[in-house]
Amino acid sequence: GLGWRWQMQSLATQLKTTREGLKKLALTAGVAPDRALMGHLARRQAACERRYQQAVEALSPPPLPPAALADPQLFFQQRLHEMTQALERLAAAREMAVPQTLGFPKELPPPEVVPRLLVQLQLLQEAAALVVDQGVAALLSLKIDDPEPVRPPGAAEVLLTRLPVRVRLTCTLPQLLKIMAAADRAAPLMDFKEVRVASRSAEEALDVECVLARYLPAPAGAGAAEPAGQAKEPTRAVRKTRERRGPLS
Repeated sequence: GLGWRWQMQSLATQLKTTREGLKKLALTAGVAPDRALMGHLARRQAACERRYQQAVEALSPPPLPPAALADPQLFFQQRLHEMTQALERLAAAREMAVPQTLGFPKELPPPEVVPRLLVQLQLLQEAAALVVDQGVAALLSLKIDDPEPVRPPGAAEVLLTRLPVRVRLTCTLPQLLKIMAAADRAAPLMDFKEVRVASRSAEEALDVECVLARYLPAPAGAGAAEPAGQAKEPTRAVRKTRERRGPLS
């Protein structure tokens, strides 16, 4: 009798252990992982990846040309001069004054900062053309802001880097609405992050400051973006080029 009782207790212990192991394998939703379910999940994952890639392409600026990769600092200097000349021609055609400062550092920026400065430079040029095309009264200033890391709620990893610029102008309310509508149609995305409006006169002229931005997808594990004003000591070849061309405006 003692042997039979010991054997039953041993079987009960084995059954309890087996039940606990089976609980880990039980499906809470009650759906067996068959081939149809696995195929559905695979198609859904592929669709999510396509939508993510489309969003990245809509946000991302065009890739840099080979000249920018060969000598980023010299390419940035050339693009800055080209943009200044384009703004002067654009303003002369509309009989407007050109802002004298663009907020870029006077020293040549380090090569690793050039890609995002080029994005902000292109955004300033497109924003100025968009504003002037609406026949505003004055384009008061154009300048860049420091980059801002964008993180998902509750996450520490950077998802995007926001590259903002500031544009000050004098215009009417209908002109401002047309500017915002035109920016909404721009590609890549031109984000109206902030708009500040103040009345200037009885003729309904508005003093407007707009903060526009574009975004760069951040690499995995990226931290906060670097400040805009940092600049390393330029190389000997770049120093010679700067002496020949003059300081940046």
